[in-house]
Amino acid sequence: MKEGVTLKGVTNRGTNLRVSASWADAFDHLVLFQDAATTTSMFNARLEDMSVNGESDAFVTRLIWARAWNEHCGLKNVIVKDFMKDGLELSNYYGGAATSELNQVEFFVSSSATDANQAGIRLVDPGFTVAWHQFLASHVVFAGNITNGKTSLISITADGRTRVINKGGLHAEKALAAVVLTVA
Repeated sequence: MKEGVTLKGVTNRGTNLRVSASWADAFDHLVLFQDAATTTSMFNARLEDMSVNGESDAFVTRLIWARAWNEHCGLKNVIVKDFMKDGLELSNYYGGAATSELNQVEFFVSSSATDANQAGIRLVDPGFTVAWHQFLASHVVFAGNITNGKTSLISITADGRTRVINKGGLHAEKALAAVVLTVA
């Protein structure tokens, strides 16, 4: 997706983006915000009113990959489901201070997932591409699974200069941890 584009589904999550066999052989993600060659900030790019389905495909390591989200970027009224490793990965950010937001989003890990390092949301250390990242979460739900009596899902994992702000309604079940912050 490009800057300034909102992909909006119909009928309140009635639109279902999903991994297909031919797609998974070529890419390790389903939705990419900004291509890998771009090194600038991205503004006003969102997914709204839909579900994004990983179809339990083990090759898809991150269902949604956002490389440069800044203001007015995020997810609203979205279900992210059947992912094997990460539901959403944010990285790089590019620019000064960056803020992105999730509102009314649900993450459901695949019942087939066995990875020991799963995350509903993975906020990767931006290194020196941004001063800091502020991540706002409002009414976000995470549901892991239990395999052999254990769960490995971490709802939100954040590295480096990232501030996670729960605006209310953060809920995690069958998760190893709700939020893990790592100082780089």
